[in-house]
Amino acid sequence: MLINKKDPKRFYIGSSVNLSRRILEYIHLIKGIRQPNSMSQEEIKKTPISDWGLIILDISMPQLSLINEQFALIIWKPTINRNFHVVPRINNQWEDLDIAISQIKEFLLEFEKDSFGYSRFQKFLKSFMLVKDLKLDPTFSEDKHLSNLVFVYDKAFPEKEPIVYSSVNKAMKALLISHGTLMDYIANQYIFRNNLALSFEPISPEVLAAFSEKPVGDNLARREIIVFNENNELVYEFKSGREMARYFGIDGKVARSAAPPSLSFFLFYYYYYSIVKKR
Repeated sequence: MLINKKDPKRFYIGSSVNLSRRILEYIHLIKGIRQPNSMSQEEIKKTPISDWGLIILDISMPQLSLINEQFALIIWKPTINRNFHVVPRINNQWEDLDIAISQIKEFLLEFEKDSFGYSRFQKFLKSFMLVKDLKLDPTFSEDKHLSNLVFVYDKAFPEKEPIVYSSVNKAMKALLISHGTLMDYIANQYIFRNNLALSFEPISPEVLAAFSEKPVGDNLARREIIVFNENNELVYEFKSGREMARYFGIDGKVARSAAPPSLSFFLFYYYYYSIVKKR
């Protein structure tokens, strides 16, 4: 937990498997050595290092990091973080997933059924149980990076179990789509190919019912734009292409060319910080 000493009501909660590297990133952020990649980091950057206090909430095994972070976000409700939904991600090098599953079950007991916290940990439980089975697949175990599971639901059969891909790359190959298209359909809850709903976590029939057809001929100057980082985490939301252009101080044409409908909004993030910022 990072707390603003001059305004203790402003605080941030995050997790890392390498705390020293994470703290160094924040120091570089505040000193202007690296650029912020989220609105939370924008606020952290504006406050001097001496005005930040650090509290270690928990020290645990790596496979418990995201689970504990989700619990802390729900309990503490940080005011700098905007997104309280932690997407379950799995590192295939984690050997004992039973430890994580046991911790998830303990957290479930902390919340009433149908509450936000209970719903979040039900999704973690289902994801980790699926990964426990997937680890028997040699092709899954060969991947040494954190993986987003991709769930594919059939809207015509809401009670039917989804098809689950063990990584974004496998989902892209199976569905014959680009990374940008995948992110677009997940972020905006668009129906893919008439009846499919894509998600990074299990979804309920009620959420599935909210998925809708993608508008035809949408205008980038008017439509909402969501920007993701390299971990497929939401970092910015803009109501229009014009708002995004004003925020980053770039020409509207550059914004439109950086985030066309067929490309990932993460590409805009990468384009802006790797090219525009260097000019």
